[in-house]
Amino acid sequence: MKGIIFGSFLFVCAQTLAYFQTNGHLIGKWLSENIVLTSVILGPIVGTLFAYGTKYIYNETEALWVARFLGFASGYLIFIPLTWWFLGETPFTLKNMLSLFLCVLLIIIQFTLK
Repeated sequence: MKGIIFGSFLFVCAQTLAYFQTNGHLIGKWLSENIVLTSVILGPIVGTLFAYGTKYIYNETEALWVARFLGFASGYLIFIPLTWWFLGETPFTLKNMLSLFLCVLLIIIQFTLK
């Protein structure tokens, strides 16, 4: 279980940095003027975090599907508060809330079922 938790933590870190790498140009002037530099700096870090997150989860579960689904769900869960905070887009629509519910359900399934 420690591998899944640590791998998920690495995914959350990677998704947070990836959010700023891909959406930073919408948030701040410096990021919008330095898209390539931001990508060059954050890209290797994000890729390494995803790789190690996948490694820890796969070593624990011996199933790549678990890592894939946790990676996807963590991305959605990170996207919601950051977009709400930085861009003021509400997550409180039926479509967004249903998607959030499905992501949480996906995470619960991956943590509880063998």
